[in-house]
Amino acid sequence: RQPRREEPLSSSSNNGNNDDDEKMQVDDDNNNSNTENKNDNDDDDDDDTVVAAQQIRVAFRLAPEFDTHTTSSSENDNSNNLKVDEEAIAIPSHLQRKGLSAVINHLLGRNVENDNDDDDDDGDDDDTTTTNPNHPTKMALEFEFLVGPRLLRTSLDKEVRTAGLSLERAITVTYFPATPAPQGDPDQPGPTLPDWIAALKTTTTTTTTENKKNQSYLVSACYDGSLHVLEQQQEDKKSLEPVATKLQAHTGPIKCLDVAAATAADDDSLWMATGSMDHTVSLHQLVAVVDDHNNEKKNSSDDNHHHKTNAKIVCRATATHAASVASVSLWPRPISSQGTDDDGPQWVMASGDWDGGVFLWSHGMSNHHNNNEDGSSKKRRTESSSKGSSPTATTTAPQSLSPTISLQAHTSKVTGLCWGNYEKRRAATLSSVSLPEQLITASWDHSIKVWNIERQDCLLSLNSQRVVSCLDTSPHSAGICVTGHPDCTVRLWDLRSSSSSGGEGQQQQLPGSSLRISDNVFRPSHKAWISQVQWSETNPYQVYSCSHDGTVKVWDIRSPSPLSTVRVLQQQSLGNNSSDDKLLSLATTANGMLYTGGSTRVVEQFELQSLKPLV
Repeated sequence: RQPRREEPLSSSSNNGNNDDDEKMQVDDDNNNSNTENKNDNDDDDDDDTVVAAQQIRVAFRLAPEFDTHTTSSSENDNSNNLKVDEEAIAIPSHLQRKGLSAVINHLLGRNVENDNDDDDDDGDDDDTTTTNPNHPTKMALEFEFLVGPRLLRTSLDKEVRTAGLSLERAITVTYFPATPAPQGDPDQPGPTLPDWIAALKTTTTTTTTENKKNQSYLVSACYDGSLHVLEQQQEDKKSLEPVATKLQAHTGPIKCLDVAAATAADDDSLWMATGSMDHTVSLHQLVAVVDDHNNEKKNSSDDNHHHKTNAKIVCRATATHAASVASVSLWPRPISSQGTDDDGPQWVMASGDWDGGVFLWSHGMSNHHNNNEDGSSKKRRTESSSKGSSPTATTTAPQSLSPTISLQAHTSKVTGLCWGNYEKRRAATLSSVSLPEQLITASWDHSIKVWNIERQDCLLSLNSQRVVSCLDTSPHSAGICVTGHPDCTVRLWDLRSSSSSGGEGQQQQLPGSSLRISDNVFRPSHKAWISQVQWSETNPYQVYSCSHDGTVKVWDIRSPSPLSTVRVLQQQSLGNNSSDDKLLSLATTANGMLYTGGSTRVVEQFELQSLKPLV
């Protein structure tokens, strides 16, 4: 480097110029520094732009159950087809569920409404509003997206990283239409019952008789000890007509209920098991009463099967506990007796009480199996002629039952008890059935247990962090159950793994399983005690829950947060207040209805929107 020694001597004017030059040099240095800082900021902006503009190659695949369900019956009409090309495409990685729904609607040619608040549209509204000119414009649909075992609830790139998927190949994203929230009809309120509705159950009687149709029933049990049977009308599934009422089914509040429908051609009646705070458990039968004077009308061709104008609930058997009965489960089919032939088929029910005891009871049908139109007509005529009253069904004293099996299952109240809905569904389709060996119980002692009833042996015990307030099992897969708790949380349990230690929050996927469990614990969403949970009869991944906070929530077991929330009852104050109305029970049907009951005494009804494609 050459030292700067040859600076010319200058006058004061030249010094001023040099000062200007030096100032200009400093300004240039500052400008260069600012330029460098700006370039650094630009680099940061470029990095943000790169992150924002990062793309992921994705192959969209329609869920198989919707692929067959939504295909149009006409080969030339694809207006109802929701399937898109499965070829991989590049999409922005920051897109979330709403943005991905816009992509799917664009590929399907469905109209997408502009939404200025949607960051996922990425300014591509002009492209996503393109429609197929060969078909009328169809409204956009909302979709759910499955990345790995979980439903997408964050951005696509975050979910891919969470699932540990490799970006070297296209990511397969399974999509299907989102489930709409249950819809109520304020113009068609449900029936009002005399007291708080503690339990609701639905069932359908099936018959092989040609002049009869299947009948769908809603059974409700109330705190005043009354039992009510309502029939869902075939012409309008939102219409419920009362069939029969038993005002004194128990002397205390009924706390639990289960129903079963006989499937034999000569006995298509409805059976109900109830448990009460009066320490008793009872078995009831819905008996049709036919007036002999109207036999000609009965034998005529008019539709007498639409409703049972004369029916009554008859108590067939009763048993006594040492404490209040908190849970009951009725096996859906009569079991062939292991004793003498005179015993006939046996109805079997299990019940649990506040002391933690679990009991099994059997009731033979031989005592009233011949109680049909021919066998009972003489007695009805005799009663009619002697008392001058209208004909009624034959009534006999209830059989007093003794437990066939008794065990001390828990140390506190047994709040849930079930044979398994999957086993129940299979039993309804078999010609001959036997009682399953395993029984699932849940209790206030924080445990869920699986019992071998014949050996009275506990096969599996899972411990929860909180009291278990309710229990239900999946009708689609054996060994999967869901529980509700007072801490406003719904928990999922896999009882098929003997290595399960009851830990919560673990991901499980067992070989040969028809269901994939992504989370054992859902995020707390209710604001009060969860009173009942029920698995969907039609969707293997959906669960319903109701709470003292007056809401019903729809869950998907692949997502920790609820799909939708329905406000059924309006709370008058915040927090848990005894003056607030509470939801105590819910029930769903296979034809898409949801019923709720609670302290308002009104059976609220909602229509579960089907997942058919919307045109």
